[in-house]
Amino acid sequence: MNDINHFPHYAPEKRSVQWYTPKEIVTRVQLFFNGEVDLDPCSNSKENPNIPCKQCFTAQDDGLSQLWKAATVFMNHPYKYSKDWIPYARKMYDDGHSKELVLLIKFDPSTNWYGFIADCPMVLIDHRLKFISGDGNNSLASANFPSAIIYLGDRVERFFDCFSDLGHGFVPSTKPP
Repeated sequence: MNDINHFPHYAPEKRSVQWYTPKEIVTRVQLFFNGEVDLDPCSNSKENPNIPCKQCFTAQDDGLSQLWKAATVFMNHPYKYSKDWIPYARKMYDDGHSKELVLLIKFDPSTNWYGFIADCPMVLIDHRLKFISGDGNNSLASANFPSAIIYLGDRVERFFDCFSDLGHGFVPSTKPP
């Protein structure tokens, strides 16, 4: 029984990176942005997006090669590529291309990319989210990692009003000099 492919968790090339945003998050994102998101840079579809939005970038559009000129952005990126997506989202905010961003992330403060959002208001989700499979049959699967919602913008109180029931919200303090 030495066949490594006998165990699917040891064959990452066969696993999908297509896991869509859970409904409990979609509902809160719509509430936070008053019903409509301007841009989803990691959308599953332009015709039937998981996150209703005015503009969607799909994998074919390559959201990392686009300017995110939008007042409101929601991002649930492929977590396998957090090292690319998180710094780019922060750059779009810092450069003024996007006014407000809500990011659904795999919470992992041990990574280098975490430093790009470590100073942002966040809600650490207190349960495992059930993501919607992108395999076409809409099955649900619980994440095997903790998740967080990150906010970049000026409406911090509203952010916590909309998302804090999911877990523990806080505004990180800066490290003392």
